[in-house]
Formats: sequence, C-alpha cells, structure tokens
Amino acid sequence: MKWTVVGYYGGSLKAGKAASGYLLEAKEPILIDCGPGIVSTLQQRIDLNQINHVVLSHYHWDHFSDLGALIYYRVIQQELGMTQQPLHLYGQVIEPYYELLSKYDCVEFHPIEAGQPFEVEGVKFTPAFTRHPVPCLAFSIQDSDHKIFYGADGEYAQELIPLAQDSDLLVIEASLYPEISGEASGHMNALDAAQFIVETAPKQAILTHLPIYGDPEEILEVVLERTSIPVHLAESWFTVDLK
Repeated sequence: MKWTVVGYYGGSLKAGKAASGYLLEAKEPILIDCGPGIVSTLQQRIDLNQINHVVLSHYHWDHFSDLGALIYYRVIQQELGMTQQPLHLYGQVIEPYYELLSKYDCVEFHPIEAGQPFEVEGVKFTPAFTRHPVPCLAFSIQDSDHKIFYGADGEYAQELIPLAQDSDLLVIEASLYPEISGEASGHMNALDAAQFIVETAPKQAILTHLPIYGDPEEILEVVLERTSIPVHLAESWFTVDLK
C-alpha cells in the first residue's frame, strides 16, 4: 500500500492548498475523505476517472465538501463516454447527507458502521467511533502485509489504542497547539498526539489536520521531544510507500 497526503488542513485551508483528503494506492486508488480543494489538487497527479472509491470518515465540510465536485465530474465524464464506472462511496447513513449523496445515478453508496469491517479492492477497513461532536469514524486499514491507522477527527481516546497498535503508519490529527485543550472541540493538541503515538508505537507517523494559523512546526517539535518514532508533518504529496 502507498499513502499520499493530498490535503491536510483542518477546518479551512490556505491558498493553493486543500483540507482533509488522502490517496491510498492498492489494487486501485482509494480516496479517503474529500475536503475542499481535494478535487482540484488531485488532478495535478491523477486522472479523476481513476478514482472509483471514496471512503468518508464523517460529514464535516472539511472532510467531504468536494464530493459535490467529484460527483459532478463523474456525471459529465459518463455523459461524454469517458467512463462508465460508478463512483463507489462508503459512508455512514446519516441524513440529510445520505439522501444528498446517494441520489445520483453515477453513485453507488455503501453504508458503513462502527465495528463492522468492510473491504475495498482487497483492502480491509475496520471502523471505530472517535470522540467528536458528530459521528466520526477512524479506520484500521490492512492488506495482507501492512497496516495503516487513520484517526480522522477526534480528541484523545484511549479506546482507540488497541485498533491503532503496532501500525506500519499512523496518520493522526494534531489540530491544536499544546496550550489549547481539544476536549471542547473534539480534537487533539500536540501533547495528545504525542501521547497517542507513544502508546500505539507505530513504525512511523504523520501529523495532519493542521491549523491554518501559527507555525505547525511548533507542533512537530513538541511531538518529537516525546518520542523517538519517526514523525512527519503532513504536506501536499508527502508519500509513504509500504513495501
């Protein structure tokens, strides 16, 4: 499996960048989350007709709002005869989002639930709820050789540690600077992210869902002071190839 960061800002985004969205390359490309700026940014590296599977963690705008553009792109491409592949969406059945996303002829919607593993192109996803203001799913993502844990959005949650334990790659949010508590907003600060990394012991980690203000390098410094595990700050097109 190969994991590539496409967008990595939380809440909003900076000029020329994108919010949450990640490309998982296995048998076929799988897009995980599709926040604002993702559709435009993806086209720098990949034909959107190759994206036939999208897995959604939750329905906050910074994680799914570009789905409208992706769906409409598929509508046009099917009308032009460029592809007849449906766009497979994997998400929670929550209204009004389910009705909005599933009504298009080009979309095949696959309901997913916490605790119910599902498979996409030979990759096993095991979802679990995070601690977030809306229902949000983290995912353990496994093929026959490797394991990735994507934490999506949520404050520090010890109950997720067993699912994330011993991953080849941990992708974890670090939305806040260490002096700001994440409990009210349902997010992790730098200290929370560091603790989660230490307790789950991945081979390497990516800090993502970064704030658009201040200098996120300060978040990375806080984490690196507390662990010897290789930790990277998310940036566009940062790729980890698990061979």
